[in-house]
Amino acid sequence: LRDMGTRRLLIGGVRQTLLKPMASTRSAKLSTHSDTKEMLYVAVVSPPDSGQLKYKPDLPHVKFMVANDIESFKKYDQVQKASAVIWIPPGDTKVLDQLWNHIDPTPKWLHSFFAGVDGLSEFTQKNLIGTSVPLTNGRGAFSSSLAEYAMTAILHFNKQIPRIQRNTKEAKWDKFVMNV
Repeated sequence: LRDMGTRRLLIGGVRQTLLKPMASTRSAKLSTHSDTKEMLYVAVVSPPDSGQLKYKPDLPHVKFMVANDIESFKKYDQVQKASAVIWIPPGDTKVLDQLWNHIDPTPKWLHSFFAGVDGLSEFTQKNLIGTSVPLTNGRGAFSSSLAEYAMTAILHFNKQIPRIQRNTKEAKWDKFVMNV
């Protein structure tokens, strides 16, 4: 995740760390949740059956609260203590807005799972402009898979895969020259 100025939340390995850059230097002051046994609460606005959630890490001091409606979020006892909010499209942005106003104090971080944040423009104008809450996104997270897809598509047509599939289906074994 890129540091957007004031804070960033890193979740990885067995440690969960909230980094706050010191005003006088570019170094960071660490508050390690695994050392203090303090629980970190993260609200995830997403349909609970989203395929993206299967990659959610299982960390001992992080509780992920997943819902796509405000009533379901209110069933979590600790939802008001959420330090971070993750929006996974097609999560409902209206729910994101309701949740944001329900959490007290205001969360320290908002992350959009996808690279684009266009779907959050109304929310950010209403809730983030003029605050120190960083908005991060998944920029770069999908670069490798997107490059692989592009190469696959290029080779698919360059090597005439549709023709080969059609010939196979028709049991036609004609000779042809492939492009270089």
